Amino acid sequence: MWIGANGDVLGRYIPAAAFKSADTVLHVHVVPADAVDAVRAAIDIGAYPADSPYIPVLLDSQDELLDNLPLVCRLGSPDARESLTAWLELWTFIDEDGRPRTLADSLWEGQRRFLEALLSDRHVLSIKSRKVGLSTLVCAHAAWTARIRDVNASVHLLSYRADAAQELLRTLRRGFEGLPSFLRLPLLRETSSVLCFAAGLADTRTLKAFPATPTAAIEATSSHLVLDEWAHTFDPEAIWAAVEPTLAPRSSSVLITTARTAGDFVHDYYRRSELGETRHKAVFVSVLERAERSREWLEQKRRQEGKARTLRNYPLTAEEAFAYAGDPYFAAELLTTAQRDALPAQPATRGDRYLKSWDVGRMDASVCVVLRAPSEQEAEVWHVADYKRLVGENFPTIQRAIEATHRQYPGPTVVEANSIGLPILQNLHLPANELIQHTTTQASKQAMLTEIEIQLQQETLKIHPAYQQLLVELADYRLPDGSITQDSVMALGFAVANRHRAHAVTLGRINTELLYELNDLGPPLAWLDRQKLTSNGLSFGLVRVEFEDGSCTHYDPDDPADCRRVESLRAETEAQRLQLQESAE
Repeated sequence: MWIGANGDVLGRYIPAAAFKSADTVLHVHVVPADAVDAVRAAIDIGAYPADSPYIPVLLDSQDELLDNLPLVCRLGSPDARESLTAWLELWTFIDEDGRPRTLADSLWEGQRRFLEALLSDRHVLSIKSRKVGLSTLVCAHAAWTARIRDVNASVHLLSYRADAAQELLRTLRRGFEGLPSFLRLPLLRETSSVLCFAAGLADTRTLKAFPATPTAAIEATSSHLVLDEWAHTFDPEAIWAAVEPTLAPRSSSVLITTARTAGDFVHDYYRRSELGETRHKAVFVSVLERAERSREWLEQKRRQEGKARTLRNYPLTAEEAFAYAGDPYFAAELLTTAQRDALPAQPATRGDRYLKSWDVGRMDASVCVVLRAPSEQEAEVWHVADYKRLVGENFPTIQRAIEATHRQYPGPTVVEANSIGLPILQNLHLPANELIQHTTTQASKQAMLTEIEIQLQQETLKIHPAYQQLLVELADYRLPDGSITQDSVMALGFAVANRHRAHAVTLGRINTELLYELNDLGPPLAWLDRQKLTSNGLSFGLVRVEFEDGSCTHYDPDDPADCRRVESLRAETEAQRLQLQESAE
């Protein structure tokens, strides 16, 4: 179909056979004003007009298409800025309050400046503060590139971890599902790392997610590259050497990252980009280039989180970002204080309660942290009571270790439910009410890291110096954490996040006689030797009672039958007492 820029339909060619398939794709060519006459002339003589860019849409949605011709004309505009602006009016994302919104309605100043650089220079490198919306904007732009801009688009999404790259792909998938029905293309292939759409004859639109590692198989040419958290990949220089040759001549690329440290390869590349010595436009997005943030907001953040952490997470300049990026997440003085008065490893104490948490690994280590819960008489201080680290063990061995540790320390066990932890959870022989499944998301991970830091600041988390591996990983922890050992930090985070599930109990003696009496399970043995006037209980008639009228109960201690009845009742009562006592213990 050929339509003029004003929305007039100039002509169409749709064979009858095309309607036999629900997945038939229609190519909609938006014809510039200066080419309308040539297209009309070609159509009048039954010839195809000259090749021109088009937007693929589902033929079955032709009626909806015709109702939205002005929108389609904007999407198909040769002006990339107009086309992308129309796309952002359609692209939805989930905001921090969990509500779906279109991106065009919520662009911040930093996002606008970044987008302008991307449209004008096609290749952008951004050092950013946290939570300034660049990842959301980058995903929207990548979707526009694949869906609108490029025929046979090949979009590569790389991040410092495989799951982070796949999360970018999942974000794009959700965005595509939110488009109007006439803009949704037939899905040819979908895996955790690939999305491939049919866009008509000899046209497929492909998006692939890769971990940014030296072993990632990045061979195909890409029309658009997204490299997320570049500075925190295993080897940024090697990664760039691997991906740069895959960029096609007319491709575009976006490199976004928080700074890692001054003087590394990314820092050097960023400075050279500022000088115009690379293909990338250097863009820094400040913490204040987001709506509702101000100098007062930043000052409050610094009071709440401390100056060092705030400078690391919310820099005002690129220089500030690089200067503080190398700082550890947990301050050294906090870890020193955590070791003061910490209890050494010791066997479980009767009456104490514990919480055991496991970060299960396949190639890396599986780590357990055991927290001892304070009793009601103690200060609210949590001690790491034990620490286990299994390296290179198979799943059955890890499972046995989890079960053995659970028996060793009374209290619930936490196991991460993500990824490889799920098969372990399904096979554990533990009571369901003592097993906690912990699902880790980006938000929950940040929350538990913050909780560890708060407990350290309040001196309510104690770690004995003997647990050196745990202390070393805490001291070395930095964000992003893709290239550092963090299993112990995660296990501690699971424990701290779920610590309220374990509470110390006070041992006491069960008054079994009172328990029997309150639960109507039979009389205590002492009752058998006391006179009872009951008329409806087990003790009725066991003691001979004479009344004023001369009547008496029927029990006769000299009657063998009555004696056997008493002995039988004694045995039954004793059995019930023992059974209840065992259950209570």
